[in-house]
Amino acid sequence: MKKKLITASIVLSLSASMLAIPVFSATSSNPAASIEPAGTLPVNPFNEEKQNLPKSISSSDLAKMEALYNRSQKLQDEIYSSDIQYNDLLGKYKDIPSFQEVKKRLPGSLSHDELKKLEELYNQISKLRKEGKTSQTDPLWEQCYKILDPYASKEPAFGYGSKEPAPFQDYYGLREPAYTLPVNLFDEEKQLLPKSISSSDLAKMEALYNQARKLQDEIYKIDIQYSDLLGKYEDILSFQEEKKGFPSSLSKDELKKLEELYNQIAKLKKEGKTSQTDLLWEQYYKILNLDGAAFGS
Repeated sequence: MKKKLITASIVLSLSASMLAIPVFSATSSNPAASIEPAGTLPVNPFNEEKQNLPKSISSSDLAKMEALYNRSQKLQDEIYSSDIQYNDLLGKYKDIPSFQEVKKRLPGSLSHDELKKLEELYNQISKLRKEGKTSQTDPLWEQCYKILDPYASKEPAFGYGSKEPAPFQDYYGLREPAYTLPVNLFDEEKQLLPKSISSSDLAKMEALYNQARKLQDEIYKIDIQYSDLLGKYEDILSFQEEKKGFPSSLSKDELKKLEELYNQIAKLKKEGKTSQTDLLWEQYYKILNLDGAAFGS
């Protein structure tokens, strides 16, 4: 069953998780897929993005969507810049295990020279983190993993973890309907931070965190406008097609109500008001006994 009218949208989520030290552990079944160093957030040029959009979009609406899309990308770059600064500050205070602890989880078949090189790289990384330069450690991590990669296939049980998500990370995808993204207040966030952070660094981190939240709010408003424009041109199944996948236990009155709601939603989308369909979708899925997760499926 097609459970929703699909709306492509640009979504940015602000996460409270922190960038951690990459560790060598036996938890990853596919280490090669999880060790990429942090880098510039992926940015889709609109020229590429519009290849996936309906061809029926008018030139004026396409121009508006391009402006919104590019503005969103610019704001995401600003958030990423805040993320770099935030993690550079945080790295100064994160506990870093000694190399002697780390090497207990390394492959036993590593040569003496390889272990020596790994220790040298790891100590450089630790030093940079303590100096507030976590963002400069990526090339060093790449060298570490280059040494370790050949052993991943030889010793399947061996794996090594990746960096955790940064505190401000963007996600692109499909969703229906629009919803308010959950965001922790910094007062809650700082309960999870090392207690050793100095008051001056904590103040800087709070400013960066709040700046990212403000930028996120602006991106969310852009997302709403973008989705409203896009909804006007998306193909919408007729209710007769939609109901083919419905449970056979639905009563005549329930089917009638579903059709009424579905047609209201379709009408609003075609009028450029996708953002006003949330309550209708809630009623729709309540009848079908589907939870909110169905909106994004």
